[in-house]
Amino acid sequence: DVVRDHTHLIDAAMALLRPGGFMLFSTNKRGFAPDAALEKHWNIQNFTKETTDPDFIGRVHHQAWIIRRRRISG
Repeated sequence: DVVRDHTHLIDAAMALLRPGGFMLFSTNKRGFAPDAALEKHWNIQNFTKETTDPDFIGRVHHQAWIIRRRRISG
């Protein structure tokens, strides 16, 4: 279940990436929003618009995000 399991799955997948790597995450679950707790560790950018064919603008059938490590300042 994407709503129940996405936080664990994203954290586990992100742990496998090389430095500078990123993850593309997409779902067609209506009303889905990533758990706000994910933003403590990851930079999550919605890019649904960029992945939607012009024929489907206004009729969103999916949502998509780019997920990257947060930059550590200091």
